[in-house]
Amino acid sequence: MPSMTIPPDLVTSVPDIDQQHAVFLALTNRVLSADPRAPNHAQMLRELSALVRYVDYHFAAEESEMRAHAYLGTRHHVAHHERLRRSLYEILELSRLPGTARPVAVRLRLLVEEWFVDHIRRMDIDFAQFLLQATASPNPRLPGRDDLRRTGVLPPLRTSPLAMTVVV
Repeated sequence: MPSMTIPPDLVTSVPDIDQQHAVFLALTNRVLSADPRAPNHAQMLRELSALVRYVDYHFAAEESEMRAHAYLGTRHHVAHHERLRRSLYEILELSRLPGTARPVAVRLRLLVEEWFVDHIRRMDIDFAQFLLQATASPNPRLPGRDDLRRTGVLPPLRTSPLAMTVVV
């Protein structure tokens, strides 16, 4: 399958958000490029698990900033995030069944192509514009994982994090 990339009209102009979107697509591409014929498609399952963890982190970072700046669209935006989370967890559960690598790849690609583009166009660009105005900064920062753990938004690590190298 060809790699997925971010079209120019989906750039939010907030570097942290754009970087996180690029990592999201890089992780998605890693799932989609995993060999579905591998025994128990273990690589696909590892890559998909990493993607799900990254989505949880990215959403927590965005949602933390929405709340910190009293963004009026927070409730609707978070509900949209929850729909993707549910869909990703369903795909993750499906991926644990034998012989499901191809359906998992197809469902993930369709989900990302439909949800990701729609979400950025309808929600993230609006939030990014709000954030640029609310912070009066050309480069507003989203909180990092350690910040989110320190404030209780993300749970503390119970085991060492999976090492990921993502080239974006």
